[in-house]
Amino acid sequence: MRECVETMQPSRPSSAGTDLSIAGVERPAVEFRNIDIAYGKFVAVRDFSLSIRKGSFVTLLGPSGCGKTTILRSIAGLVDISGGQIMIDGRRVDDVPIYKRNIGLVFQSYALFPHKSVFDNVAFGLKYHNVPKADIARKVGKALEMVRLPGSEKKLPSQLSGGQQ
Repeated sequence: MRECVETMQPSRPSSAGTDLSIAGVERPAVEFRNIDIAYGKFVAVRDFSLSIRKGSFVTLLGPSGCGKTTILRSIAGLVDISGGQIMIDGRRVDDVPIYKRNIGLVFQSYALFPHKSVFDNVAFGLKYHNVPKADIARKVGKALEMVRLPGSEKKLPSQLSGGQQ
């Protein structure tokens, strides 16, 4: 565990309570401040800190079981942290309900609803946020065109190839 955490700590926040934009330094887009994540007595992540600048591309590397997915799930609100803070654009979000975070997460497995059509899978988040039906249809159509799947709206995930899923 310690080996993985050290591998995943490329930077430390400069000072936990300071608004970095005031000092003339750009505030991190995403910041994990000394977070701990525990499942009962098992500590999955201990004292993890990371600052990510806007526009950066970041990869978490480490062996299986070291906490990479747990950290990603924590920013989306799928896992509660037991200590520390998660900040997005200078605002604390670890105490914000999952449905108000507006964070997406692409799972390692496809995480599609097998009983829902392609359209309904793509539209799920939009429906959840009460987007008007006309906007949902337009946005789903645009998304399917972007990934070269127009015309597949009525198919089930099982009718798509792995790459299409």
